[in-house]
Amino acid sequence: MERKNMMIKKIVIYGLLLITTLSTYLSYHLYKENQYFKIGMGAEYHATVVKTLNRINENDISFWVETLKSEEDGDVLLERYIDNLNELVKGYDRMNANVGIIGIQIKHLTEHYRELESNLDEGKDIEIYKEEISMNIKFIRDVLTQVQSDLGHDKSEILWYTELSNDETKTANYIWKEFKNFEKESK
Repeated sequence: MERKNMMIKKIVIYGLLLITTLSTYLSYHLYKENQYFKIGMGAEYHATVVKTLNRINENDISFWVETLKSEEDGDVLLERYIDNLNELVKGYDRMNANVGIIGIQIKHLTEHYRELESNLDEGKDIEIYKEEISMNIKFIRDVLTQVQSDLGHDKSEILWYTELSNDETKTANYIWKEFKNFEKESK
């Protein structure tokens, strides 16, 4: 009987040791997998910010007005540009709401470009749309330039992920505060 109890205790001890070892291994594996996920998402967020800064420039307004006036296929070129901007919007949709506001502003930018094109075709005044586009571009570029400066090129992609996926981070709060200021100024 005592020998049987000793056997049961050994089996239980070895069983618990095996379960503890497996649990530790799985926890470590999940931790690493989570880190890889954060690195991947952080790299996507970083790439989205860099692409936005490269694709949206303050000179765009005069370029598109001239292109729409002088190029036969100017409307097609503008539509391609708008498609590129819409691709950027998808990148911001994956970020938290405070950061996602940049995507919404890019969407507004595409709407202003369409209105600019429509009014240009009809011979109407386009100054209001040029001003709206200019304000949106300035807001987007100023905010993203500061974000890129704060998070840096060389810093961890995990930092990019953390700052742009959580609502209560320094970067997310900065973007929201700047958006609220932009809203006040544009009214």
